[in-house]
Amino acid sequence: MRCTNATQTLAMLQRAALGLACAGFALGAFAAAPPEATPRRIPELYIKFELEDPARQQLEVQGRIQHATPESLDLVRWNPAAARLPRLEVLVGAEGIILHSRHAQPESYRTLVPRGAPLGYLYTLSPMRADSIPQAWGVDHACVWLGSTVLAPRFTADHATSAGAPAVERLLVGASLPERWKLWTPWPQRAGLAHPIDLDDATDNFIGFGIWRSHTEIVGAAAPCTLTTSIAGSFVVTDSSWARIARDTFLPLVSERRAGRVWVGIAPGARAQAWLARRSALIVCAVDSLPPQRWAQVTRRTRVP
Repeated sequence: MRCTNATQTLAMLQRAALGLACAGFALGAFAAAPPEATPRRIPELYIKFELEDPARQQLEVQGRIQHATPESLDLVRWNPAAARLPRLEVLVGAEGIILHSRHAQPESYRTLVPRGAPLGYLYTLSPMRADSIPQAWGVDHACVWLGSTVLAPRFTADHATSAGAPAVERLLVGASLPERWKLWTPWPQRAGLAHPIDLDDATDNFIGFGIWRSHTEIVGAAAPCTLTTSIAGSFVVTDSSWARIARDTFLPLVSERRAGRVWVGIAPGARAQAWLARRSALIVCAVDSLPPQRWAQVTRRTRVP
């Protein structure tokens, strides 16, 4: 369905393009190649989260893809049951389009993209309120699993050699947040932008927003790892004890992955639960009780139907 008014989506694209420009990834920002060579433009995805009022528990997500090579893309969300997405507005070049889901699990939207044309999209997520969903929301913090939040661009299933494979190679993640809030991720951050390793890294991890108390340490002898434990709210368990719990419980589970950075978020909740992602985790626990003893693996399918 074609948009009769693409103003909102166009405004999003302009903001996303500005973010890319600030990071040095705007169109035309690549270094000039020798005359005899044609520079290869790396397919990239810029994601920006916006959270204006934590009490509403809504997250606006902006995405911009540029230099993608396939002529059609699937935008995939692995756990759509965690948050409602009424519709998806995209802007391909200067044309606005409304997309409808082609598959329910994982949720998938398909769009035609003229080779190399920029693709932008904007959507607002309203997370479902259920103890079983890996998330945490409070007056000064929020944490979500990116598999339920990010629409990941992948090659369509009819692509002969790369069906379901990531359609981008470089990723940037930023956020527009209330005053004093920060972005928390397992990735290095430069100039306010986080840098996931690849698309799977950007969709199988937790991301935190808000005011968290943080403890960082270098752990592991054979494969050193930077472990950051971030705590929101007040618990009977001290912050130093939480850092020890995160180190002793979480690191053995990811040691074989040789993760260079790990982030563990700890937030208050009604029932004690803990979820493990690729190189991040979320622990939810009542403020006056002990931490959970078991971890639930956050899983996702690796093949797009």
